[in-house]
Amino acid sequence: MSGITSKIGLTVGTLSVLLTACVSENLFQPVGPSTGSARSGAVETSITLRKGQYIIIVSGDQPPVVKANGRMGSSLPAVGLATATSSDPNFAAKAARIAGVRSVIPDFEAQFINPVKEYTDESMLEQAAVSNPTNDPLFALQWGHTAISSPQAWAAGYQGAGARVAVLDGGFDLNHPDLAGNIVYSRSFVPGEATQYALPGVGSHGTHTAGTVGALDNNIGVVGVAPKASLLLIKVLEDRDSGAFSWLIQGVLDAVDQKADIIS
Repeated sequence: MSGITSKIGLTVGTLSVLLTACVSENLFQPVGPSTGSARSGAVETSITLRKGQYIIIVSGDQPPVVKANGRMGSSLPAVGLATATSSDPNFAAKAARIAGVRSVIPDFEAQFINPVKEYTDESMLEQAAVSNPTNDPLFALQWGHTAISSPQAWAAGYQGAGARVAVLDGGFDLNHPDLAGNIVYSRSFVPGEATQYALPGVGSHGTHTAGTVGALDNNIGVVGVAPKASLLLIKVLEDRDSGAFSWLIQGVLDAVDQKADIIS
């Protein structure tokens, strides 16, 4: 576990160094939607600062940010980070002078995924009525299984039994019959939003991703690459698929604490 934590620390540290150059809010401007042809599920990058929200890179104990007109948020000692809030526009400069603080960077939020509307296409069921090594009706539409030889792996006995896979995404349908039997843990790091997906009329990217990983082989819908794996569903994006950098960090650390073998 210490090796995993060290690697996470290195990754977060590297990202933090890159962001340190953008401490000035004048230099860190919002980025609009990317250009190019639109497609279902395409990412439209949109990055904005979370006003009054900061990530602090520390060495040693957590600093008393109240001295800089701030309030401590989450403490992430495993990777030398903490979060803080402040309405003081000079908070970053003041906090950076506190003993034990290496640097202060603004937290940001990004639109990581472009939400898509829910849809039902009956012709899909007809198309799926072809050679099918499972009893899941939509298997034939999952081209990825053929690409990575999933059926051959299943036939050899490799179906993910004993593996703990953490999926970090937006909200999840925790009651979905293709997922519920494999979910062993769920948690949300999105303030004000439960892990359960609750946005009407829009498809749940988290549910889709979790299903790709570990949907049960149960005669319903699709089947996951590892249909016998244990799923740890960790919400780090809002239901509309936007999320803060600090939520992602907390989600990764939580997955490590939950002894995940794989973090997606």
